[in-house]
Amino acid sequence: MLPCLPRRRAPLRRALAAFALALACAGPAHAQALAGPRPSALWVRLPASDTSAATGVRVEKSSEATRRLLIGGAVGGLVGALVGHTFCRRYGSSGNGCGGDALWWGTGAALLGGLIGATSAEDADR
Repeated sequence: MLPCLPRRRAPLRRALAAFALALACAGPAHAQALAGPRPSALWVRLPASDTSAATGVRVEKSSEATRRLLIGGAVGGLVGALVGHTFCRRYGSSGNGCGGDALWWGTGAALLGGLIGATSAEDADR
C-alpha cells in the first residue's frame, strides 16, 4: 500500500472506477468550428452591380441598421446621463455640480448603446 493513499480505499476505488468508466465511454473529441473574422455591417460597401430589387433590400437593411444605431445611441445616452447624474448626486461632491459627470456617462453609454443597436440589426437578418 502506498503511504499517500488514505486507509479507507473503498471511496477512492469507486471514484477511480467512475473516472475510468467516464473516460472509456467518452466519444472522440472534435474541435469546434469557429467563424473567421467578418467586417462590420457599418463599414461594408455595397456592390455596384446589384439589380434594383436587391439594392432596395440592401438599402432597407442598411437603413434598419442606421435606425437601430440611432435609437440605441439615444436611449443609451439618456440612461447613461441619468445614471451618471444619480451617482454624482449620491456619492460625489454636490458642490461642483454634476453636469460634467452626466455628460461623460451619457457619452459612454450612447457609444455603447449605438454599437449594440447596430449589431442587433445585423443579427436580426439571420
